[in-house]
Amino acid sequence: MGLLLTASSLWLPEALADTEADAAFAELENNLLTSDFSLTFDIVSTGPYPAHLEGAASLRGADEVSVEADGQFAGEDVAIRLTARDGKMKGGNGASGFEQSTPGGLRKALILGLTRMGLLHNLAVMSSGAPPDHAGGGVRDWVQVKDLRLATGTIIDGDPALAFHFTIVVSGEDAATAVLWVDAETGLPIKREQVVRFDGGEMRVTEIYSAMTIYPR
Repeated sequence: MGLLLTASSLWLPEALADTEADAAFAELENNLLTSDFSLTFDIVSTGPYPAHLEGAASLRGADEVSVEADGQFAGEDVAIRLTARDGKMKGGNGASGFEQSTPGGLRKALILGLTRMGLLHNLAVMSSGAPPDHAGGGVRDWVQVKDLRLATGTIIDGDPALAFHFTIVVSGEDAATAVLWVDAETGLPIKREQVVRFDGGEMRVTEIYSAMTIYPR
């Protein structure tokens, strides 16, 4: 049975000063890294790589992972899958896929990929038949966030939320700007919007996270 975290068990007070944004974001990531959870998602992007993907993800234990996403990416129909269990991982997009031992950094790559880059990046990687980016390690150094600012008083679908505003840095270069909203009562991500800069123009991405549930370990 799922157990949603309550406000009293999280890092979120009623108001946070901008100077506390870095610590709050780090605590958000740590809460997810040390928890088992599942969620559903709906992702839309426009620009050089248009997409509409719907799916679900579950991370349980040290290396038990399930991700599935169906829809369109860059003008193609896709059926993206990832499963990891008992030390083995496989996935990809239809006939284009991978199968190998589960890399030690898989969980961290997926979770920090979610918080820092959004889900679409790793879904796009897997749509090409490759495993999630930096699943073998090094994701913390590869993608980082800077200029974090935390805004309170936001309402998302009628519920109070807090908004992290930040710049995404990939391999030392500014790559995108993003806003990640978290539910003010549970501290769980509920929505993300970002603008990614490419030579061919800007890609705008919206990710909606729903039915996000934390399970007791």
